[in-house]
Order: sequence, then structure tokens, then C-alpha cells
Amino acid sequence: ESYLLFSKVTAIQSLHMSGNKNKPTEEIVDKGLIRNVIALAADYQQQRVFFSDIQQSNIQSVWINGSSFSNITTVVPCK
Repeated sequence: ESYLLFSKVTAIQSLHMSGNKNKPTEEIVDKGLIRNVIALAADYQQQRVFFSDIQQSNIQSVWINGSSFSNITTVVPCK
């Protein structure tokens, strides 16, 4: 069944596209690692979510169940 992942700024949430009231995945939240999510992508086969956090200037990934955060890259601003 199709579902949508979306940012709630400090958390990543989901909802079914069909109107099913059950959450397809648990909320992904970690106050130390998720501060201001502005973009999301998902790899359904790998069960990973990729997101950018503008406050931390990085791109991270996490399992769809909210475990095993991994920093992909950190952006260093140009001066």
C-alpha cells in the first residue's frame, strides 16, 4: 500500500495515501539528530530514509523503523 513520508521539522512522519487511519511507520524522532528536516527521499527496497537537516547542515539516512542514523555528508558553507 502506498504511503507518504513527510517532515514535521523535528520528526519524520507518515500517512497512508488511501485514507487508512493506521500509521504505516512509527514517527522517526531524535532530538540530537533531527532538528530541521527540509527534504526527504526514500529507498523502499533498502528500507532507508534520506533527509537533509538545514540546522545541522548535513544529509543523513536512517532505517524506516527509526534506528541506525548515519551521517552521509556535512555541508561546509562557502565564505
